Amino acid sequence: MTIESNSDRPKIFYASHVRQDRGEDKLEPILKLIVHELKLKKTEMPLTLVYGSPETIADSFLYFTSHMSKDQYYPSSAEPCAKNRLFTQYHAQYPEYERNRIIEELVKDTSTHRVLFVTVAFGLGIDCNNIGRGVHIWVPYSMEEYCQEVGKAGRDGLPARADIYYNSYDISLSLKEKHDRSHEELC
Repeated sequence: MTIESNSDRPKIFYASHVRQDRGEDKLEPILKLIVHELKLKKTEMPLTLVYGSPETIADSFLYFTSHMSKDQYYPSSAEPCAKNRLFTQYHAQYPEYERNRIIEELVKDTSTHRVLFVTVAFGLGIDCNNIGRGVHIWVPYSMEEYCQEVGKAGRDGLPARADIYYNSYDISLSLKEKHDRSHEELC
């Protein structure tokens, strides 16, 4: 059975950008803008999902920790613990109790987190209606994955944004993974 649907989401603004593929500061042009917005807006910032590889999200989390410094917790008088941080990460190796807490708070719209660095582990079955932006710092393996991931934004009916940052290395990895998956399905 094949189910087809229109992936056009008129309330989502889509943008693509070429990004650096080398250097210690290759993520900085992307992340510094998000850090700046988070420092200004704090909990008023639209909930933003930043998709990437495990390495990319780890680097992004460290960048935010360094550049947000004492401003990473909300309110400023809050205990410096994970649940009070304005940003977090979500991936398969993250403790299950933390992943469950993050999802529960997002679904109930009680989360302090405004930026989530996520891998594909933040996937199917998560129904969160308050995501305002999706940022990809890599190329998903398929259009279906990309549409599913950015489709989390704008479910509340408000305008949303989807930005993808890519380079030739990302594209070649995506093509290799697609080839490997096709080969596995044939075997």
